[in-house]
Amino acid sequence: MDNLPREIIVNILSRLPIKPLIRCKSVCKSFLNLTRDPYLINTHLNHASSHNEENPTLILHTTTISYSFNQFRSHLYYATQTPTNSFSCEQIHFISPLNINEFRVLGSCNGLLFLLHPTIDGRVSVINPSTRKLIEIPNLMAGKSSVGMGIGFSPKSNEYKVVKVFDWSALYVYSLSKGIWREVGAPSFKISGDLKSNVCVNGVVHWASDSPSNSIVCFNVADEVFDVIPYPAGGLRQGGFSLAVFSGCLGVIEYEENNCIDIWVMKDYNVRESWTRSFTINLKNQFWWDCKDVQVLCVQKNGEILMRYRNQELWFYDPKNMIFRKPSIFGFPHSFEAVCHVGSLVSPSDEDISKPKSMKTK
Repeated sequence: MDNLPREIIVNILSRLPIKPLIRCKSVCKSFLNLTRDPYLINTHLNHASSHNEENPTLILHTTTISYSFNQFRSHLYYATQTPTNSFSCEQIHFISPLNINEFRVLGSCNGLLFLLHPTIDGRVSVINPSTRKLIEIPNLMAGKSSVGMGIGFSPKSNEYKVVKVFDWSALYVYSLSKGIWREVGAPSFKISGDLKSNVCVNGVVHWASDSPSNSIVCFNVADEVFDVIPYPAGGLRQGGFSLAVFSGCLGVIEYEENNCIDIWVMKDYNVRESWTRSFTINLKNQFWWDCKDVQVLCVQKNGEILMRYRNQELWFYDPKNMIFRKPSIFGFPHSFEAVCHVGSLVSPSDEDISKPKSMKTK
């Protein structure tokens, strides 16, 4: 390996799944340093993101009560799809500097998970579950509730930021690379208040909006300005909806009152006419199901839709043949929440968050 050009080594390592890539850190000091190289980090992330629809990785979150200590304890798990379309589950062990036992997962961005600790005045943290690196974000306005949160990455500024909106009257941004909170002004739009309904696309964090209606509130991470994106022409029905990302495009999952789920995708970003109803999940034949109990997780490359049902089961849906299929699962917790995730080497701390360096040969 020492005789290979650095570009070839990076090309090989960037195609590895995240777990064997993490193990490369233990091979030698040069490999350890290489896994910290921003060029490899970005190359691996781009490759993993482009192939995630073939074999999606899920992060599962569950909270149980410890009766001996009379307290709640949250856990994270990796759920990976096998070549036989079954799922295996592995717990993620990490240590929080503040020994925080309970948390919620509010989102995933480029391998980083955004966690909310509801029992400690809304404190938040960011963790890469693959590398186990975690940072606690300094508390802000303790005791005051947030109506919107999110984590976003801007390719323009190459920066990760955490966003908090308070009572529609103030917005604060925390830069992971600079390590400070800053107030950037108040939005003139109302966010729905569902803290988990946020996604980052094209360097912009999005939330569902109550006002103006039929629109999505968005915050540009690089320019730090608010805007709105309209829903499809004619608006959405009254059954409820959530936001998602499909193949790098902004998506809306619409829950209709007739027990159907429509998946809308904005093919061209911020172009209202590009909204397309790409899939419809008809639950009428699943006579015991209610669409409100279904969470659409992702659309796979083969066209099948992966869903979570009632916090307890995973299902595939083939929209072409309108067939539901339940995969075999191993080691799953009894009840869980789920978020689609891309394993990466991205660090939540500023030690590895910098602009990609040019490749240098030996």
